[in-house]
Amino acid sequence: MKKLQDKFDIVTGSDRAIGQALALNLARKGARVMVNDLDTGPAASR
Repeated sequence: MKKLQDKFDIVTGSDRAIGQALALNLARKGARVMVNDLDTGPAASR
Protein backbone atom coordinates (compact mmCIF):
# COMPACT_ATOMS: atom_id res chain seq x y z
CA MET A 1 0.00 0.00 0.00
CA LYS A 2 1.28 3.45 -0.88
CA LYS A 3 1.77 5.93 1.92
CA LEU A 4 -0.88 8.42 0.74
CA GLN A 5 -3.41 5.98 -0.70
CA ASP A 6 -7.01 7.06 -0.05
CA LYS A 7 -5.91 10.70 0.45
CA PHE A 8 -6.89 13.65 -1.76
CA ASP A 9 -4.77 16.77 -2.28
CA ILE A 10 -5.36 20.06 -4.08
CA VAL A 11 -2.25 21.75 -5.44
CA THR A 12 -2.69 25.27 -6.78
CA GLY A 13 -0.20 26.56 -9.31
CA SER A 14 0.64 22.98 -10.21
CA ASP A 15 1.32 23.42 -13.94
CA ARG A 16 4.96 24.37 -13.51
CA ALA A 17 8.02 24.32 -11.27
CA ILE A 18 7.55 23.58 -7.57
CA GLY A 19 3.78 23.09 -7.78
CA GLN A 20 4.19 20.55 -10.58
CA ALA A 21 6.91 18.66 -8.73
CA LEU A 22 4.76 18.56 -5.59
CA ALA A 23 1.68 17.30 -7.46
CA LEU A 24 3.67 14.57 -9.22
CA ASN A 25 5.33 13.48 -5.99
CA LEU A 26 2.00 13.24 -4.18
CA ALA A 27 0.55 11.21 -7.04
CA ARG A 28 3.53 8.81 -7.00
CA LYS A 29 2.88 8.23 -3.31
CA GLY A 30 -0.72 7.24 -4.05
CA ALA A 31 -2.67 10.44 -3.41
CA ARG A 32 -5.44 11.60 -5.72
CA VAL A 33 -4.39 15.07 -6.86
CA MET A 34 -6.42 17.92 -8.31
CA VAL A 35 -4.24 20.02 -10.62
CA ASN A 36 -5.16 23.71 -10.71
CA ASP A 37 -3.53 26.67 -12.45
CA LEU A 38 -4.54 29.74 -14.45
CA ASP A 39 -2.77 28.36 -17.54
CA THR A 40 -4.44 25.08 -18.51
CA GLY A 41 -1.97 24.16 -21.27
CA PRO A 42 0.66 22.20 -19.34
CA ALA A 43 -1.89 20.43 -17.12
CA ALA A 44 -3.95 19.27 -20.08
CA SER A 45 -0.90 17.57 -21.59
CA ARG A 46 -0.48 15.20 -18.62
